[in-house]
Amino acid sequence: MKKQPRQVVRPFSKHTMLGVCTILLLTLITACGSPAPAANTGASAAPASHASAAASPAASTSTSGNAASGSPTTINWIIWADDIANDKNLNAEVKLFNDSHPDVQVKLIGATWNDYTPKIQAMTAAGTPPDVISIQSEADFVSKGFMLPLDDLIKQESLDTNRFFPGALTPAYDGKIYGLRHDNAYWMLYYNKDLFDAAGVAYPPAEGYTIDQFMETACKLSKADQGQWGMHNLHWLNGILAQQQGMPYLEMVDGVPQYRIDDPQTLAFYQKVADFINKQNCQPTADQSTSLGGADPFLAGKAAMSFNGNWGFGNVKENAKFNWDVAPIPGVKQPNVGMKIGIAATSQNQAAAWTFLKWLTYEPEATRFRSEHGMGQPAINDQQAVDTFLNGPVSPAGLPKVFEALSKPENTLTVLDVPGASEANNIINPVSDEVMNGQSQAADVIPAAVPQANEILAESWKKANGQ
Repeated sequence: MKKQPRQVVRPFSKHTMLGVCTILLLTLITACGSPAPAANTGASAAPASHASAAASPAASTSTSGNAASGSPTTINWIIWADDIANDKNLNAEVKLFNDSHPDVQVKLIGATWNDYTPKIQAMTAAGTPPDVISIQSEADFVSKGFMLPLDDLIKQESLDTNRFFPGALTPAYDGKIYGLRHDNAYWMLYYNKDLFDAAGVAYPPAEGYTIDQFMETACKLSKADQGQWGMHNLHWLNGILAQQQGMPYLEMVDGVPQYRIDDPQTLAFYQKVADFINKQNCQPTADQSTSLGGADPFLAGKAAMSFNGNWGFGNVKENAKFNWDVAPIPGVKQPNVGMKIGIAATSQNQAAAWTFLKWLTYEPEATRFRSEHGMGQPAINDQQAVDTFLNGPVSPAGLPKVFEALSKPENTLTVLDVPGASEANNIINPVSDEVMNGQSQAADVIPAAVPQANEILAESWKKANGQ
């Protein structure tokens, strides 16, 4: 599976990344010249509200005639991917389930990020809805009625929710559980040890930098006139970094979600990041990034540090021609942007879908398989899977310390994911990009965009809650 494009973190909607995308998901502000795909929020052929969703899997035992004929129940799992047929690990994971479950067979369906929501809507309108859905933007998917609540099933099956790591089992905006995580996904600070050594700069601390310490270190490592910078993509995590520092961001105001990034404190932070890029030049500007011809500055040895996730170990291990390691992101705290997977509210095979979902996310076999094949950090506390993840062939030396930090409940950042965020971000993101690209000052353009975005959020919230 190709992770959702977690390339850019914008004001939180949600990841995934790379399967990234997430979310993820949750957030987002555009990387110079590398915008993250926006979730499609079109309402064509949307299913009925989740308030009138299909019956629970216990009651929904229809298998489209399969049970009556004695043949296995075939269910569809839809996931965003550019080339799902050639994703060896994902197909092997599904085969592992199919080989051990003769009564239920899973078929993978892929769609690109931008085509993903329309694909689900089209399948539903045609009367052939998917059974298992990788959730691209949870609040939007829930408000559109795509997802079945799982709370009753979790109770009926007596799942031990304490097995999930902090942040791995989280409710949607309405307080219900609609998805279980395929894996835990977190951002990390990757760093080029050779560039640190050459500059005589100490490696990032295991407990993580403060923002100011990080910026100071990045600037020490920058030689812009020689095509070397201390950092590659600080602005990708603006939303996370602002919230972990307690700055106003996306909050409930008078009973409705509202962006508050026009607060002077948040505006000042955005401008600080923009100046780090465009004035101090401790990160490549948009033009400098373009001059690299699409090359990743970190992998090219042009940036001493870069934000990437635990989904990136294999790629960096294979392509980096230097010594590298990982540390916590500045400030440490962040949300879990691992991909959630749930059951379609309109699925005709919900009992079979639950069998697969439980195996995929809760039972140890699949989790251990993913750890062995570098498919992500375990979402459940299975010691064998955790040991494999921490000590695998592509695992960096600093990973155990980062894992220790992220496993602490106090380092889990809770963020709002609300209906309408994707559409609201279409208002916020362009002006944020202007600021990060040095075209405008934060105080000049962001405050004018916030009321427009908040009107969308308020209307979407009221509609989703029947107000």
